[in-house]
Amino acid sequence: MKFYKDDLIYALLCTLLIQANITAQSIIWSDTSDIKSKVLYTKSYEKDNLDIRIFRSINNSRNKLKDNIFDVVDRSVIFTTILTPLSQFAVSNAEGNVYDENSAIILVASEIINFGLVYSTKTLVRRKRPYQSLNNVYTRKAFGDDKYSFPSGHSSFTFTMATSYLLRYPQYPLVYMPVFAYALLTSYGRPYFGMHYPSDILAGALYGISSAIIAYSVRKPLIEFKSRFTGNNTEDETSVRSLNSLYFCTSFALSAIINTFILKNNETVKLNTSPEAYGIRFMTGIRF
Repeated sequence: MKFYKDDLIYALLCTLLIQANITAQSIIWSDTSDIKSKVLYTKSYEKDNLDIRIFRSINNSRNKLKDNIFDVVDRSVIFTTILTPLSQFAVSNAEGNVYDENSAIILVASEIINFGLVYSTKTLVRRKRPYQSLNNVYTRKAFGDDKYSFPSGHSSFTFTMATSYLLRYPQYPLVYMPVFAYALLTSYGRPYFGMHYPSDILAGALYGISSAIIAYSVRKPLIEFKSRFTGNNTEDETSVRSLNSLYFCTSFALSAIINTFILKNNETVKLNTSPEAYGIRFMTGIRF
């Protein structure tokens, strides 16, 4: 497994981001150590907690336009993160576009890394969501939400996609800027719907960025592994096409249609994304 100078730089940056995330967690949790046992926060506690005050300012700032926009964006995340790399790989493979095909593989690796980091943290920390711990929170039912708040899975996966495209197509802002805009809208929508505190969003973004950097730093062995199955060579020269910016946009549009016309009002269709639903074991040996 060969590494080059740029790989070491990205790996170092990733290490710094993870360290910053750990530091942020220790600061955030230093004055909320009893958060697991606390059912409802008192008004005096809310006034002293910056995290909750920012959450309240977002959650209470409501209008019909934002309700509709953030509802569509928020419900699309799960399917968009799945469809984007799959569609990019399928089309690129059919056209013989090796660079875009490699980018799809790196994105999949980023999302797998992110999934492991986020859901292991969720199950270990087990922070309650704002609508479970606070009074008078605006919220709504959603497809695929697990029951833990820290960190935000939606924010982490959207920032994983955005960062992965930034690293692969740094000279083409039309490729990655729409995804970053999507990540920001998603991040705002989570406290808007009472699902996350701002600290959850920050941690989720850091996880997502770190996951993309980790996958990018080991892209060469990933590409070599992929080539064993596809029969392609291991070249990875930059080649962007106009279609490339449409992978994300098309996936988002399909996700919005699925959620708006199929899943939104269908109470019989549920997706349990909580790690506890699958009996995931951790170092403690406890089965949740």
